[in-house]
Parts: sequence; structure tokens; C-alpha cells
Amino acid sequence: MKNSLIIFARNPVMGKVKTRLAEKLGAEKTFEIYNKFLENIYDKTKILNFKKYLFFRII
Repeated sequence: MKNSLIIFARNPVMGKVKTRLAEKLGAEKTFEIYNKFLENIYDKTKILNFKKYLFFRII
């Protein structure tokens, strides 16, 4: 896996991601934020010229 990027993320399920943040913001808003995090990671890494592996933790 020379010149590879491995990304670990949770499967985006409302109420299951960023639970401590959700205590303050609510599950729906936190779910939106988490999806924006994933979009941001995609946007930042799609231009990289090597293999990318995305692993989702199913919860």
C-alpha cells in the first residue's frame, strides 16, 4: 500500500455519530455536520494522485 491513504469513518446514521456533540446540538444538526465532515474529506482527497481506501465502521 505504498502511497495510499486510509480513511476510517463511522457509517453515517443519525443518532449514532458524534454523540457527545449531539447532546448539545441535537441529533439532526449533528448528523448534518458529520455528513459535511465526510464531504470535506472527499473534496480534500479526491485530487490526490494515489489510492484511497475508505473504511466505514458499521454501528
